[in-house]
Amino acid sequence: MTSPQPISITRHRIKMDGAGIAFLWVPFVVIVGLVVGIVAWFGEISISGWETASQIPRWYAGAIGIHMTALYLPVYLAHGRTRTEFLRQAPPAIAIVTTILAALMTAGFAIEYVVYRLADWPQTLSSSHLFESPTEFGLVFVEFWLAYAAWMVAGTFLGASFYRNPALGFLMIPVALVMVALVEGSLGGNATISALPLVEVLPAVPQSGTVGRAIAVGGGCSVVGWVITWLVARDLPVKTQAA
Repeated sequence: MTSPQPISITRHRIKMDGAGIAFLWVPFVVIVGLVVGIVAWFGEISISGWETASQIPRWYAGAIGIHMTALYLPVYLAHGRTRTEFLRQAPPAIAIVTTILAALMTAGFAIEYVVYRLADWPQTLSSSHLFESPTEFGLVFVEFWLAYAAWMVAGTFLGASFYRNPALGFLMIPVALVMVALVEGSLGGNATISALPLVEVLPAVPQSGTVGRAIAVGGGCSVVGWVITWLVARDLPVKTQAA
């Protein structure tokens, strides 16, 4: 009798993280809708509520990356998988999970467009983007994908660094912040990151993005971030609790 093949780490991560995103998206849409409704009840709607809400999934993407290496990588190792297997199989999972998240967030703009049009509200953007209108769904998707991929990859090397050594983790925080600041700057300047304010102190990052530059910067930063993850996690020790 042949032994069962070990589960693909790529499929497992897509199943876990992709399903979690899909599950949380519906209540997220409902909450954003309630907030917009409350604002409309007491005042006037003058900007896109979904644009503001899109800041939150950035941090969620980062949390997925942190959990992937700080929590799940040691579990995979404890169940007989190797570090090399994880480091080779996790990137496709990150790409697909990012695609799911970006697609759902793009769909949110489409839903908002219908609601705002029926209510005769202006779907005005409050910050710079790759797109000039929320209905440019292709560019909306590209921007969300690049942003969320960078946050997720930054989370992976932060999670691995903190698991390996808390001091190393703290040293990696500025690296992660600079990485996402570079990407957000290439996308036009994200309000959350600009408030740090790291975008402004990085003169190489213009405050208005173009698609080519954004893809180059976003893709390059994500690749560099995964190289850092590889260097930190390639010989990551498995910690055991003392008896």
